Amino acid sequence: MSDKGKHVIKTSIWLIITFMLLELLLLSAIVALMTVAEFRLEITTDILLENLKNMFIHLPNTIKTFWQDKNPLFLLGTIAVFIYSLVANRKSFKKNGWDTEVDNAYHGSAHWAKEHEIFDKKNFLKATKKNIQSDFIQSLKERDV
Repeated sequence: MSDKGKHVIKTSIWLIITFMLLELLLLSAIVALMTVAEFRLEITTDILLENLKNMFIHLPNTIKTFWQDKNPLFLLGTIAVFIYSLVANRKSFKKNGWDTEVDNAYHGSAHWAKEHEIFDKKNFLKATKKNIQSDFIQSLKERDV
């Protein structure tokens, strides 16, 4: 199998996993919201956990019921989860890593300077250690004369 085929399979698997996990989170939120709406002031954690447990035990039936009832939270949430899964798994985002910190630095931010930032041919000149020492010794000799 080619690298492109492996990449497509890997991306598809991550897309499916992301969609399923977010869909479970959406279903949990909908069931919790419906439970709170049904029991209002008499709600306890036992009732909420029991309804969530029943949702996970009878997951296909819960999805089928929401689909048949055309539950707007479920339908709109599923569309949003699908779109988010597609966008989140796209790899066209430019990632700069640490370069972002340097490029978008603000006042007081410290970073190791790049060579072209230090040696700007006006204020500082690049010179070897040997040249600096010989120039220094030469200046001492000129001063003594």
